[in-house]
Amino acid sequence: MNRPPVVVHHFKWRTGVRENVEQRAAHSADGTWEAASPARLTKARRFLGHLDQHGGRINV
Repeated sequence: MNRPPVVVHHFKWRTGVRENVEQRAAHSADGTWEAASPARLTKARRFLGHLDQHGGRINV
């Protein structure tokens, strides 16, 4: 059976992970880090927005 690929995002939860994602977003937005795709910034913003909406937690 031919199944479509499934994308799995893997996060390592540790102290400072939110700050790290915030830094990624800031550097991606201001051009400090060049990227071939806007995906890094988009995903970082979505993740941070989710944390904001759910009290800093992932709502599974």
